[in-house]
Amino acid sequence: MIERLHGIQASAASAQAARQRLASRPEWIDEALRELGSGVDECLVLATCERFELFVSAAPEARLPSELCGVALECAAVRHGPACAARLLRIAAGLESRLRGEPHVLGQVTRAVQRARSAGVLGSKENGMLATLAVRAIRAGRRVRAETPLGALARSYVSATIDAVGAARASRATWAGARSSAAARSPPTSTLGCSARAKSRWTC
Repeated sequence: MIERLHGIQASAASAQAARQRLASRPEWIDEALRELGSGVDECLVLATCERFELFVSAAPEARLPSELCGVALECAAVRHGPACAARLLRIAAGLESRLRGEPHVLGQVTRAVQRARSAGVLGSKENGMLATLAVRAIRAGRRVRAETPLGALARSYVSATIDAVGAARASRATWAGARSSAAARSPPTSTLGCSARAKSRWTC
C-alpha cells in the first residue's frame, strides 16, 4: 500500500554536508544506502548538486533516521504516501528543478535507481513498491520531455544562456581591445598636478 512510502528532503546544511562527503569519498553513497536499507524494505538516495533526498518503503509507523553515515539529517520536509510518490514523480519530470524540464535530473534519478539496485536495497518492478514507483517516475519523466513543451522550453533556455554568455565574452574582448588601442595612441600624462590638488584639500 502507498502508505508505506516515506521521503525525507534534507535541509541545505545536510545537503552540503552530504556533497562534501561524496566529494572526498565517492563510496560514501554506497555505505549510506546499506545503512539506510538495513532498517527498511527498500530505499533510494538521490544526491545531486541541488538536493539530498531519501525515499524508503517501510511500515507506516517506521522511524526515519536522524543521521546517515555521519551526516546529520536535518529535514526541510518529510512526506508520506501519495505526497512522497508525487515528489519523486515531479523530480524526475524536472518540475522541482530551478530550470523546469531540464534533462539532467532524469539521468540523476536513473543512476540513483541503478545504484540502489546494485546495493541490493531496491526491489524489482514486480515485487517492490518503491522500485515500481521509481520505474514509473523515469518513464513519466521521459514522456514529459517528449510529449510536452517543457523539454523544448528547457533546451531553448539553455541555448539562450549559452548564446548570452558567448556574446558577453565577445563584448568584453572587444572592449578590452578598444581600451588597449586607445591607451597605445594616448600620450602619457603627468599626475603631478592631480597629486598637488588632492594634497591641498587635506592640508590645514
